[in-house]
Amino acid sequence: MSNVCLVSSSRDLTSNNSLNYPLSEVLIQPIPVYRDFAVFNEGARIFNSSGTWRDAPSIRYFYGVPIMYDVRYSAKTLLRKDRRTKKEICWLMSGNRGFFEMDLNDPIDISFVRYEHYEINNAKDRVNTPTEFRVFGYNSTIVDNYIFLTEFTFSSGDKEAVPIIPVPYKISRVKVEVSGNRDGTSFTSLCKFYVYGSL
Repeated sequence: MSNVCLVSSSRDLTSNNSLNYPLSEVLIQPIPVYRDFAVFNEGARIFNSSGTWRDAPSIRYFYGVPIMYDVRYSAKTLLRKDRRTKKEICWLMSGNRGFFEMDLNDPIDISFVRYEHYEINNAKDRVNTPTEFRVFGYNSTIVDNYIFLTEFTFSSGDKEAVPIIPVPYKISRVKVEVSGNRDGTSFTSLCKFYVYGSL
């Protein structure tokens, strides 16, 4: 695990009323820093997922201008590098329940997971926002099946990372089940999923 150090100190100060503040000890506290392993740059890949909504808009944009048709974003878009999420660059998973599975480049100690959605501006977008997630982990050299890591409810605007249940070994594969949205039946819009941890 990589660390950064937070250093704070204060100096002797003398004010006009002659109050003295003694020199404090320098405080050094290691703070764990986790990186996102659910990105192509880290070697992650989607190897299985439920279907893409067949009527998904197939338009690619360039500076807001549609330039190409017959392009549908698959579950792979969940692994794009951390950047602002956009409505046009999301996976439209068919139905209101589904899943995706990702292989990580190296087994890691997972600490947190997080989902991020684009900003909701109208009721139509809100109904297709995911609400319930269940996350499972796997290491083929140690266990034969997925084990439960965590579950959480997502609310539009949430950006908090969710801790997982500690496991005694590193995880090489992650499965995410989406078990509901806000009343949409045709599709669920999924933007970016994060897996934080350390090698």
